[in-house]
Amino acid sequence: QAAEGTPYEIPARVAGALAGAGAVGAGRLLSAPKQNIPSVSDLKSAATAAYKEAEDAGVVIKKTAMKQLGKDIQTAVAEAGIDSILHPRAMQAVKRVLDTKGDVTLKGMDILRRVANGAAGSMDKDESRIAHIILDHIDDFVENIGPESVLSGDAEAASKALSSARSLWAKSAKGKVIEGLFDRAKNRAETIGGSGYENALRVEFRQL
Repeated sequence: QAAEGTPYEIPARVAGALAGAGAVGAGRLLSAPKQNIPSVSDLKSAATAAYKEAEDAGVVIKKTAMKQLGKDIQTAVAEAGIDSILHPRAMQAVKRVLDTKGDVTLKGMDILRRVANGAAGSMDKDESRIAHIILDHIDDFVENIGPESVLSGDAEAASKALSSARSLWAKSAKGKVIEGLFDRAKNRAETIGGSGYENALRVEFRQL
């Protein structure tokens, strides 16, 4: 209103509108409830509880179902071009599944998955690709396991609990990586001073 009738009237009205909207936005931001974001420790505790829930379901998988899983994995990796010399860790993961005799508990299945997951972390991209095929077969098998494949226990409840446990554990691991990033940036900033913390954070996130 103070600029009315002058060349500055239109810019002043636009600026006033923006300032008003900004104030409203800031007010909403300040009054917005904070989300209860779990800490890394919370996530680990929840993952441990979910693993226990899966174990308490008492699932025991029939040896016939395990034998079929081994055949399916063997066929899939053969089609993917697995080689004992080029992909030793992936071959070992396959061997662990094929050498599994008798009925297997859910904990035993998780151990097989860890072996495959270790091979999937290979620096060799081709071996990692093949190991992920093994990993996918194991995950699909556990997540879709039916009553006909188990001797005892609640297969559906165990599958859901195990899937939740892995998801929570993965989030906690990623959270730990981010925590380490901030710690390193802080330590680096203490030797630089000034705006060193912001710069150190940028460096850490770029590396991430």
